[in-house]
Amino acid sequence: MKPLVGQVLIRIEPDSDTTESGLILPQRRDIQERTQVGRVIEAGGLRTRSGVVVPSEPQPGDRVILKRARGTEFKVDGVPHAIIPEEHILAVIT
Repeated sequence: MKPLVGQVLIRIEPDSDTTESGLILPQRRDIQERTQVGRVIEAGGLRTRSGVVVPSEPQPGDRVILKRARGTEFKVDGVPHAIIPEEHILAVIT
């Protein structure tokens, strides 16, 4: 599955208090309700003003923090996924 230009396919990860690298995620419920963590599966790229499609900032395999429920959510083999606009990705977890 390849998302269209400006869209990113994300595999949603279960909510957790820490990341693999040890980053502690906020405990405030209002923040947790607005964000979630996922892994980029595929990115559709971005279109420049001249019409050229360039690679997206988040690359396949990147773990990202994104706005919760900001795209089309669905399941593939029982695993939650979403297709979201690239601008709804808040950060890449390094």
